[in-house]
Amino acid sequence: MRRIFTVLLSLSMLVLMCACGLSPSSGEDGETSVVSTDQGYVKAAVISAFGDISDQGYNQTVYEVCRDFCDDNHIDFAFYKSEENSTEAHLSAIAAAVSEGCNLLIIPGSSFARAVTEACELYPDVKFVALDVSAEDLLLTTLGDKYDGNPDSWTVTDFYHWENVTCGDFQEELAGFLAGYAAVKMGFARLGFLGTDSESSRRYGSGFVQGADLAVGDSGAEVSIQYALSNDIAGNDDLTAAVSEWYENGTEIVMVSDGSVYTSVAEAARKHDGNVIGANCDQASTIDKKYGNGLTITSAAKNIAGYLENVLSAVVEGRWEDLAGRTDVMGLVSEKEPARNGVYLPSKTTMWNDSFSEEDYDDLLSAVIDGDFSISFDHSQAEPTANHVSLNVVMTI
Repeated sequence: MRRIFTVLLSLSMLVLMCACGLSPSSGEDGETSVVSTDQGYVKAAVISAFGDISDQGYNQTVYEVCRDFCDDNHIDFAFYKSEENSTEAHLSAIAAAVSEGCNLLIIPGSSFARAVTEACELYPDVKFVALDVSAEDLLLTTLGDKYDGNPDSWTVTDFYHWENVTCGDFQEELAGFLAGYAAVKMGFARLGFLGTDSESSRRYGSGFVQGADLAVGDSGAEVSIQYALSNDIAGNDDLTAAVSEWYENGTEIVMVSDGSVYTSVAEAARKHDGNVIGANCDQASTIDKKYGNGLTITSAAKNIAGYLENVLSAVVEGRWEDLAGRTDVMGLVSEKEPARNGVYLPSKTTMWNDSFSEEDYDDLLSAVIDGDFSISFDHSQAEPTANHVSLNVVMTI
């Protein structure tokens, strides 16, 4: 199934993103105030599927946004880590959090889809914020072989206890598309993509290849992409050696997504005067601080803070009914107001040049928003395809 990019952010999400948040105040004695909810209090927790909150990427960003919001709003906050990337382990981590009084769980990652659909019925008084869990993830989980691959033909709330769940899915294909297009337009001809063996990385990689392919189609340049996924979620010597071989053979820039595998890419780039594209958040300061200034050209970032802060504000303000049962899709809605977008290239840290300036980026956003480009969000393909780019795919290294 190929779906053509249309409107990527629901009108209801726009209402949330534009809403003005009101924070609860502390009592006169300075003690923590009680936030009014259906249960009379909030104790929040982030539960990660794998990796760690020190990955300087996705998990750390989710953790820090939620921690800071809870600190500012005098809400008890905790962190739990699933012991392994399985539904059984995810349910155990959820059970541990609930047993210790947590009633607002922020759960990042599509691998949590099945655990969320089961746990939301087991714990109807607990509110679940499932990040990067899509309607398609929920349908695959609940329907199995009956799912026909078209989420638009189903009413997803018919299949799970939606009253205490809200989901937000970032269009990682679109973030990767922006990065791949920008890389080629900036003059890079020998590209690479390295992710983890995960749905998130496959989506990023699909978009990255599509963006580069479209840019090549426009310019007629000769461009190649080395594409691989790693069985590891953290950098290691073997991975560094593999990426170093890419750079030694002429690769100029590598996009890296998920986990801490960026450390291997950054180390290899440093050794061979290469460049890096980050993902999930703006990784320029993290990578350049440790591995060298100017290493990171841009990042295929997601507006994690914007989404979470608005959702958590709605919880604090007693507006859960505005969230329940939603499966928001965060993509692009404005070239003039980037804070409203779900995915983006960071304006301050992207190394714009004469061949691809910030004005060119704004034009790209306009073209995507206006539907001038066809972008595939098909999750069924095992590996990306390209029409104009020379693509070498090694599925796992």
